[in-house]
Amino acid sequence: MLLLDDYSELMFIQILLKKLGFDVDALQNSRSLRDRLLGFHPNLLILNEEGRKFDSAKVIAMVQSQRTDLKVIFLTSQSKGPKLLGADVQRISSPVKPTQLIEAVAQSCQVDVSTLLEKFQKFRGQLPGVEDSTTTLERNSNEDDEIYLERSPEEDESIHVGSSSAGREEDYKAYLNSQKNDVKETFEPSKVQQILRAEKKLISSAPKVDRDRKNFVKTLFKKGS
Repeated sequence: MLLLDDYSELMFIQILLKKLGFDVDALQNSRSLRDRLLGFHPNLLILNEEGRKFDSAKVIAMVQSQRTDLKVIFLTSQSKGPKLLGADVQRISSPVKPTQLIEAVAQSCQVDVSTLLEKFQKFRGQLPGVEDSTTTLERNSNEDDEIYLERSPEEDESIHVGSSSAGREEDYKAYLNSQKNDVKETFEPSKVQQILRAEKKLISSAPKVDRDRKNFVKTLFKKGS
């Protein structure tokens, strides 16, 4: 699971890990973390050591309540920091270097690092800003959106990312576009006039209908007597 302040770094790492074959969930703040943990139990947490939008210690404690064997990789400007009780912690520099991240992930997940690096060599040209193993990521922060990564090991290598607020806005625009023809037809002047004439005719005929009903009842009463 990724929990990072910086939008560009978050996008870069989640694409990298997905292409390496990992099942990834990603957030930019901790507001919905508890709900996400109901269906996703990460064994590795990658996050900023000093997040601007979350308390890293509280986040780790929350995830550890479901995974006691949790591994943590901090992105930080410091090579050393305080040890966290019960957490297996590594620290790597930020902005992140791809090979450094891969080595840290391999160690935390106990997988063969050479296998991951071999995979990385095959798709490295597809990653933005990656030219060699020392390339770091240029930051371009977009802090207001919360990012969700659809996750399935059987999916192809493309990444599906959506902003919750932007998604709702696009859905609303699509809805309005689909309704344009209906709205145009409903409020066409001729249609409105036709509806008004029908309502006026119905109202004006109401007294006559009422009189006809009364006369019909009287006729039945006379026949019965």
